[in-house]
Amino acid sequence: MTTLRERVPPALRMPMGISSLAVGIVGVGIGYILGLMGLVLFFNLHPIAENGVSTFEAISVTLIGIAVLAVGIAGWRAFMYFAY
Repeated sequence: MTTLRERVPPALRMPMGISSLAVGIVGVGIGYILGLMGLVLFFNLHPIAENGVSTFEAISVTLIGIAVLAVGIAGWRAFMYFAY
């Protein structure tokens, strides 16, 4: 049984690794920002929260941030898979 790494042509391994690294870095960065901004909005720690950000919207931003963070971590794991 062959692994995914063996099925990917050698010419595509480096571009897939680089793109996985880019997805990992951008995903972790944006996910971190969105997650923390959602928590800040949920606890009303920012002046924008006084202008009518509902609890549902704050929780939505937090959950989207967690999802993007998970995609970033998956991108990092894919980079490590193709790099080694």
